Amino acid sequence: MMRLTTTIIPEYFQNQNDAIDAGTLSAEKINLVALGINNGWIDATIQYGAYVDFAYNNSYRQLINESEYVSLKEEFETGCLPRLQACPGETGTDAACQDADDFCYENVEAYVMDDRS
Repeated sequence: MMRLTTTIIPEYFQNQNDAIDAGTLSAEKINLVALGINNGWIDATIQYGAYVDFAYNNSYRQLINESEYVSLKEEFETGCLPRLQACPGETGTDAACQDADDFCYENVEAYVMDDRS
């Protein structure tokens, strides 16, 4: 399985630019200034936990209090995460994956995102 992160993408462009500069690649350089990824794939086993952590502790403003944080972490660890782990890659069933997505959205993500824009 290949992991693609936002650090790999700029590195690819830089390596191509270096090859152009070295004369080993005949192409036009792309000078990457910024990178935005729209609707990128995530690892839900990390992302749902990060929603809770970020809502409680971030550099902007706290979105949930400590008791909400503890409760949501419990929902994630005992409800969301086990369901996500029952839906790995190509071995999970559609029903297991739908159950995981529904549970995690309704019990973690929607609560964190509720009434916030």
